[in-house]
Amino acid sequence: MYILFILMRTKIEYETNQVIGPNRFIYLKEIESYISPKGIIHRVAIFRCKCGKEFKCPIHLAKSGQRKSCGCSNDRRLKHSGSGTPLYKTWIRMRNRCYYKKHRSYRHYGARGITVYEPWRNDFVPFRDYVLNLPGCGKPGLSLDRIRNNEGYKPGNLRWATALEQTRNRRKQVKKSTIIK
Repeated sequence: MYILFILMRTKIEYETNQVIGPNRFIYLKEIESYISPKGIIHRVAIFRCKCGKEFKCPIHLAKSGQRKSCGCSNDRRLKHSGSGTPLYKTWIRMRNRCYYKKHRSYRHYGARGITVYEPWRNDFVPFRDYVLNLPGCGKPGLSLDRIRNNEGYKPGNLRWATALEQTRNRRKQVKKSTIIK
């Protein structure tokens, strides 16, 4: 004889201004439900994004982290208006050299312990704001350089320098001698 157990799903109640999910959306109010093609009932609510914009979303997507934002993070141009600029490309290359083990220059950067200042690592805006306020910014023929070559990309260790200044700022090369018997 088979015993059939029916599990009753309890409806979880959320409070206004409660933080939901890994993306930390603010729950405002539940508005409606809909039935998916598979027959599952999905509850929909209004949330507030980190950017401050309100949006509606199925609760299960906000709770699981499948919904990343109200849409503000999908448009990089709206987020920081720097995509495609030379400085943005510099930021991408800087991160790749330090953290992407397959990058051709990783052994000279990441493998040596050269890192990117944590607030700059995943957010272009604070990096851009710092670098654009350094002396020499915008002058032709200058590019970013680390002042102390054995330290990472961090505030106080970056400057705008000429190619000659950067050449003089290199590590000492150790020549390998070959012993002939």
